[in-house]
Amino acid sequence: FFFCFSISPYSPEFCFFFFFSSLFLSFLVCPISFSCHRFYQQKYLLSLSVPRYKRKIVKKKFPYSRAINQSITIELENELETQAKEENDQIIDGVNKLVNKMMQRNVQPETTDKVHNSTIENTTSHPLLLNEKTVRNMKNPERSEFNRNKTVMKIPKNDSIVHLGTSMERESSGEGNPSTVGGEVDTTTVVNQELFHTNTISENSDNISNPLKQGSKSIHVQPTRNKITPSYTHQRDAQKRGIEWFSRRIPRIFSDLQIKSQDNSSLCNLQYILYQTSLKNLNVWAVKMYDASDTTPRGFMVGNSYQLGHFDECIAIREPSHGISGKHCLIETRLKFNKSHHPTDQNQDEAIWNIFDPVDISEHRLPKDSLHLSLCIPSGCTFRDLEQSLRIVVERQHTDVKEWISFRVTPDMCFAENERKISQQLIITCVVFVGFALIVIAVTVFHLLTYEPDIKSLPFFRSALLSFSMVHNFQKLFSGSNEELRFLHGLKFISMCLIIMGHRLFYYFQSPVLDMQNMLQKFLEYDYILVHFNIVDTFLTITGFLTFHTLYTKIKKHGITLIPNAILYRWLRLVPVYAAIIAVLAIIIPNFGNGPVFKLKISREALRCQQNWWTNILFISNYVNTHQSCLIQSWYLSVDFQMFLIGLLLLYVISKNETIGIRLLYACFGMSVVIPFIVTLKGRHWGILKLTTRVLADPIASKYFNEVYSKTHNRASCYFLGMMTSHLCFKLKEKKFQFTTKQLFLNSIVIYILMEGSSFYQWLFYIPDRPYYPLENALYAAINRVMWSAGICAIITEFYITGFGFISPILNHPMYVPLSRLSYCALLIHTQVQLLTIAATRVPEYLTYKKMFWEVGGDIFVTYTTATILYLFVEAPIGNLVDLFLKKERTRTKS
Repeated sequence: FFFCFSISPYSPEFCFFFFFSSLFLSFLVCPISFSCHRFYQQKYLLSLSVPRYKRKIVKKKFPYSRAINQSITIELENELETQAKEENDQIIDGVNKLVNKMMQRNVQPETTDKVHNSTIENTTSHPLLLNEKTVRNMKNPERSEFNRNKTVMKIPKNDSIVHLGTSMERESSGEGNPSTVGGEVDTTTVVNQELFHTNTISENSDNISNPLKQGSKSIHVQPTRNKITPSYTHQRDAQKRGIEWFSRRIPRIFSDLQIKSQDNSSLCNLQYILYQTSLKNLNVWAVKMYDASDTTPRGFMVGNSYQLGHFDECIAIREPSHGISGKHCLIETRLKFNKSHHPTDQNQDEAIWNIFDPVDISEHRLPKDSLHLSLCIPSGCTFRDLEQSLRIVVERQHTDVKEWISFRVTPDMCFAENERKISQQLIITCVVFVGFALIVIAVTVFHLLTYEPDIKSLPFFRSALLSFSMVHNFQKLFSGSNEELRFLHGLKFISMCLIIMGHRLFYYFQSPVLDMQNMLQKFLEYDYILVHFNIVDTFLTITGFLTFHTLYTKIKKHGITLIPNAILYRWLRLVPVYAAIIAVLAIIIPNFGNGPVFKLKISREALRCQQNWWTNILFISNYVNTHQSCLIQSWYLSVDFQMFLIGLLLLYVISKNETIGIRLLYACFGMSVVIPFIVTLKGRHWGILKLTTRVLADPIASKYFNEVYSKTHNRASCYFLGMMTSHLCFKLKEKKFQFTTKQLFLNSIVIYILMEGSSFYQWLFYIPDRPYYPLENALYAAINRVMWSAGICAIITEFYITGFGFISPILNHPMYVPLSRLSYCALLIHTQVQLLTIAATRVPEYLTYKKMFWEVGGDIFVTYTTATILYLFVEAPIGNLVDLFLKKERTRTKS
């Protein structure tokens, strides 16, 4: 509000709009965000209604529960206390019914000691009849009075006691039953099972399956610390009965594997027979092939789904006499289950099959129904031979598991050194790059020998030749810039670093990780990073500001004739570097690298670039073949170029009639806010790009990414807001307006609330099982980017008009100038750097946030180093040539 009032005499239109936008934000978004953020975070714990014995598990899964405020803590305590009391009452009633029914069936107890000076005939004081004190003793057996007393009851032999559907066959010998010792059953163990693992005991659950028969045996009633919980003896359903844990079964499947070619290839059959024979004889090459494989799942319960073996040991194997070499293959193993579970509703004693039931990976949960195993095989065998052989061994020798386990092998999962082929495309691409590099080096040497300080004054041909000089381009990179806009260089560099960090998180979730479950928990805990993925809107806002600032006066001077030249100039400046990066990813990288997951990660991206490169060059990749876009960041370049075309048309209208043009600009901005609202409401989309496991694994294939996130009509508001801010700055400069220190301070508070309030509201969309509210999501989709961009615009306005106090020298530092000019190359390169690091992984990594920041620092260093090389060899030389040719064309047109 203070910002609006301070500029109201100078720009009524902008003030009118900004006032009502701030009004809507201040009275709706910010209070909801800050009041509900932590409240809902902790209220969700309460909604779980977990028993007391699960409370530690929940707190461990949600470490931020330490931040519960006092009122929520009291509410949680009361809720858990009430539930625990109800459970105890139900257990007391149920177990008392159980004992009464046993005694009604003429089960005669015999005492060996006195218990509380009561007789066994008095059933009301029978030790098996529970009261609250008994329940407390059973929860704390070391404090129980039963430790000093023992009761023995006689029940018929071969009798079966059924507890909650769990049959516990008592054989006369007592052998094989973990709760019997010498034919005596610990019934307090049974009672404790019911106490700690059931909520209610039905009347039909305590029936005795067989009436009195011959013989009897003793049951000692005494508490023990080593209790047998019902989950260990819980009867499984028919499908899972008798199936052992798969990490023990899968190695046996591979031990029975006989790889045979399905197309009668004698080479594969011969090489595998030689491998088996040599392995029995313990020949070195065969033992290495066996040693390089890893077919035993380890750490799968915490999310380690990659067993990569030893890749380098495998591909280095050579057996010259028979032409055998090693081929490393990944095998995708799918586990099929029937049920689903809630990720927080787990007990350490529940059945393991329940933990590994399939998970809905559209939510923010970790899939636990697939893993990748590694096998080193002879190079003569193909991926089809391996896949078919695995299918056959399961169907013929392991029929009991064929319904719940399957194997899949693709060409991208196998790698052998002798399979690489040099294509014609690779040769041509390398020749072009090497030739261009030689030209740059030769011209640089020539420039050093015949130094020319000012190449602009030279003849056209010589100026064109020296455009390739690294000496000249270094000077251009570090040359000064507009003092009024120097702060934008620092803002662009900082934003670029944050984008690199965000994409590093993306690629973490695509790489083999040793403890993915722990990583997901940390990722959810640090929600500050989770909700700040709208930083890319900073670049759109700055670009809109610069478009108006740099081209408005030129279009006003030269008219519509400048528009075609501006479009051609921008296209020629962007495309060369863009095309070079696409060529590197599509052709060069797949042929220069290896690793167990290298082809699996690189081939997908390379294929997309080979098939859809033309959509990138034409800057339409966000509307054409979006699900197969080349480069994850290509959508931004398409949006930026398309908005540049629209911005030029608006600037032309403004240059002809400023009043009508500005009103048209405001109308376009209003439409750009309404359109995301309609798209989200009609399509029932989320208000944000939810970073679920599916999205993190492949963002380009995400439905929301293709239909909403990457579309220009849903992103235009940031660009229009930047243009409006530039117009406002022109007006304020004309009036020589200056912000006071007090105004700057108050505006800073408003900016922080504006940006952080709109960002933290995103956390509500990540609460599991929270209902979907169409209107809420549509409203947030409409105003989220506007609020962030409005904060950026306020920062730009204050820096441009007055400065920002002690922060101004930081963002205005000259070191940001070259780093900012490298931002375009850095934007294109950094994802390739990160993709190569995960593709070259040999073993699963254990990730922490400390390691993440360390690797992000490495990403930034390598990215900007590579960007400098790309700038000197590609962007700057071609940019200089474009400037020369267009300048010559303009001169010819004037003449």
